[in-house]
Amino acid sequence: MNCYVKLKNIEAPICVSGITSIVEKTDKKATTYKEFDKVVIDSYQYYSFIGNEILHVQGERILYVYFQH
Repeated sequence: MNCYVKLKNIEAPICVSGITSIVEKTDKKATTYKEFDKVVIDSYQYYSFIGNEILHVQGERILYVYFQH
């Protein structure tokens, strides 16, 4: 599965191919999601999209996330 993350001020979405997990990091803990329908993007958190590539991004920069099977 591929994940496309659209960020503010970047024209095209960034693709993370073969996505396996999303990690949400707060000041106190990190939560790993393998079921992507459970993820809710919070502008105050930091996210790592992990697959064949790894994308680290602050939630406030994310406009949308699209998953393609």
